[in-house]
Amino acid sequence: MRTTAICSTHQRGIFDAEFRYRVPQTGSNLRGEYVRVDFGSSGNLRANNDTDPTNNVGKSMFGYSGEVAYHVPSRYRPEQRLGGRAFYRYTYENLRPADLPAPM
Repeated sequence: MRTTAICSTHQRGIFDAEFRYRVPQTGSNLRGEYVRVDFGSSGNLRANNDTDPTNNVGKSMFGYSGEVAYHVPSRYRPEQRLGGRAFYRYTYENLRPADLPAPM
C-alpha cells in the first residue's frame, strides 16, 4: 500500500573516508574505506511512511571495507608492466542500526 502524503524536510550528514597505500619496493597495496550516513529526522523519510515495516530507515547507517593486495609482475614482458594481482577484500555494512527492530 502506498501513501501519497508529502514527507517534510530532514537533515542528513554524510562522512566518507578512503585511504590507499602502496608499500615501496614490495608490490603490496593496502586500501580501506569508511562511510557513515546520519539522518536528522528519519521519521520523515518516505521509507518510514509507506506502511511497510520491513524497509524502515534508522537514524544512521555505516559501512567499511578493507583490501590487501599483492602485485605480481610479469616475467615475460616487464617493460609492458603486465602481471597479476592477488587480493583479499572484506566488506561490512550496517543498514539497520540498533534503533530499529528487526523485520519479522
